Amino acid sequence: MTTTDLTKPRLEPKFYTFLDVFEKTGDLDIACQEAKISIKLVMWKKKTHPEFEAGYELASEKHNKDKDFLNYLDIFGKTGNMSEACKLSGLKRVDILAKKRENPEFAEMLEDSRLRAVDSLESEARRRGAEGVEKQLVHGGRLVYYTDARGDYI
Repeated sequence: MTTTDLTKPRLEPKFYTFLDVFEKTGDLDIACQEAKISIKLVMWKKKTHPEFEAGYELASEKHNKDKDFLNYLDIFGKTGNMSEACKLSGLKRVDILAKKRENPEFAEMLEDSRLRAVDSLESEARRRGAEGVEKQLVHGGRLVYYTDARGDYI
C-alpha cells in the first residue's frame, strides 16, 4: 500500500502527483512545481479534505523515516555498531532488519556501510601495529610511567 492508496478515490490526478513527489523529496516547493499547483492550494486542500490531509501526513512521515534510515547508515558506517547507530538515529533494530528484508536497495546500502566500518577498523589496526600506541600507568593518582607510540619510556 502506498501513501496515495488511501486518497485515490476522491482526489484529482495533480494531487496524487504532489503526494508522490512530496513523499520522495520531502520538499513542498518541488512537489508543487511537479504537480503544477500552488502551496496555497495544497494548504487549502489539506484543511478541507481529510483524505488529502491523511495522504500528506503519511508522505511526510515516510520521508522523515527515510531520512532517519539514511542517518542510521551514516552512523553505522562510522561506528560499525548496530546498537549505537540505532540509538543515535532513533530507530529500532527491528525496523532496520525489516527494511533490509523488504528493500534490496537498502540491504545493499547497509552492506556498503558495514564494509566502510570494517575498512576503518582495519586501517586503525594497521596504524596501531605500525606506529604503536601511547600508554600510561597511573597508581595512587600519580603517573608512574608513560610510553610513547614506539613503547619508549618518557
